[in-house]
Amino acid sequence: MLSPREDFERRLLALVRDKIEQLDEDYPNGYEVGDFLVTFDFFSAPDADTELYPWEGGRYAGWHPNGMTFGSSRSWFIDERLLYDALAFVKGKKDEADEETEEDEIEE
Repeated sequence: MLSPREDFERRLLALVRDKIEQLDEDYPNGYEVGDFLVTFDFFSAPDADTELYPWEGGRYAGWHPNGMTFGSSRSWFIDERLLYDALAFVKGKKDEADEETEEDEIEE
C-alpha cells in the first residue's frame, strides 16, 4: 500500500504525463513548457489527543480541509496570470457543458 505522499506523487505524475502526451499530439513540431502551477486540496489529520465533538464521526472525523498552490515562477505576477487563465479555461468548459445540457433538454 502506498503512503499518501507516494499516492499523490503517482497521481500527479500520471496527470502530467497524460497532458504532455496531449501536447505531443497537438504540437508535433515542438513546444516548450514555461512556468506552471500546481493547485490541490487536502485534509490534515487532527492531533491524536484532539477531542472530537459528539457529532463528528466517520473515517475523517476532525480532519481539517486545506488547499495549496505553488509554482515554478519566481514572480507572483506570472502565478496570478496563470491562475486567471486557468479560471477562464474552467469557466469556458463549464459554459460548454451548460450549453450542451440546454441543447439536450430542447431536443427532448
